[in-house]
Amino acid sequence: MAHWNQLTAPIYANKKRYFAIILFGFLVQMIVGFIFYRHTVLLSDSSNYLNVARNIAAGRGFTDHFPEMNPLVLHQSAWRPPLYPLVLSVALFAFGPHIIVAQILNASIGIVDIILVDITVREVISSHFSKDQDIKLSSYAGLVASFLLATYPPFLSNTLVPLTEPLEILLILCTALWLAKSRYLLASLSAGLLILTKPGAEVFALISCILIFKFWGYRSALKSLAVVVLIIFPWLVRNYVVMGAPVVETSDGFNLASEYSQYSQQTKGFVDPVFDPQFKSYWPLEDNEVKWDRALASMGLENIKRHPIVVFDVFKRNVETMFQFRPVMSNPPEVSDLRDLAFVNNSRPWIYFISAIGLYCSLYFVRNRLMITLFALVGWDSLSGLFSTGAPRLRSSFDVFSCIGFGLGYYLFRKSMQKRVESKGISDQLLSLY
Repeated sequence: MAHWNQLTAPIYANKKRYFAIILFGFLVQMIVGFIFYRHTVLLSDSSNYLNVARNIAAGRGFTDHFPEMNPLVLHQSAWRPPLYPLVLSVALFAFGPHIIVAQILNASIGIVDIILVDITVREVISSHFSKDQDIKLSSYAGLVASFLLATYPPFLSNTLVPLTEPLEILLILCTALWLAKSRYLLASLSAGLLILTKPGAEVFALISCILIFKFWGYRSALKSLAVVVLIIFPWLVRNYVVMGAPVVETSDGFNLASEYSQYSQQTKGFVDPVFDPQFKSYWPLEDNEVKWDRALASMGLENIKRHPIVVFDVFKRNVETMFQFRPVMSNPPEVSDLRDLAFVNNSRPWIYFISAIGLYCSLYFVRNRLMITLFALVGWDSLSGLFSTGAPRLRSSFDVFSCIGFGLGYYLFRKSMQKRVESKGISDQLLSLY
């Protein structure tokens, strides 16, 4: 009980602050949702997540029509990691299998992300400085970062569609914050949950274990690893029993084939193994996700062995796509993820500005334990996206990190103005103008 009180004490001490953040965040999301997402028709990933969650809520388990695409046949699936569909299924079971329920759930998770960004900024600053003036400035910096994120176009696009990104951001921030607070077992818990949230997230747990080893030694790292294994073990057992192999998800082969196969290399772009007729010989395997996954993975890896240059081609292409340097390439995945192109394209210069300022200012705190963890987790998340499908939404953690860095930049600006005023002997009232 004492441990729980210690965790919740900061929240109770800042009730008015968090109420303002929550109210502002929900108002922004309601306005944007009403304008752009009133009549949402789900496509691609978002449709897949919602279908799996609906089946869980209806008592049919982790089942789906995809990738067979036969509406009359449901099969056991591990195509998606289980945590987000499971959480979403609880909301659908309680309030009905409607898209708006999923949107409200994601918006609520997004609000928690906004609060965690405020906490992260203040934690980074307070670990460097302890003066009352610095504490006051850190409070403002946290609000700047959280309000910026609440209005950030890419973040809003993720929180108003049933996708995993808001939950992924929540777990990344929790992992970093708990490591900074020396709560390495809780950090291991969130790292394990990340594996059950995002495809290919096993490296997040590895990074956490390495950092725990660096900060607290090998015994703590072994305990951390044990926690991660305990978290993912039930899902591995389920897949071994039901799917025939202890896999976390069965979509890795799809990603490899779609970007690294000979067909992708020939077209110099993403190809969809589910619909592209060039993959017709592989379609009979779709009723067995594990075999289909391995066959597609083998195709992609074999082409990499024959033509290693394809790795650099994919990386270059995904840099242009993920960061929207070439809209002709980034627009198709944006449409697939239900992002309004006018909203996205008009906000691009603003996003570049925030990203540049945020990255530059975050370097000032690069020796901070919390920032080291964020650099490692966000860096890997962004890098894995650049070697995967490269959709702009895969840089979600980078966007959040940019907002955190911008909040830290606001603190540095105010701090420099304070020093300038003090050096000139000017009244402190001048600071209130900034």
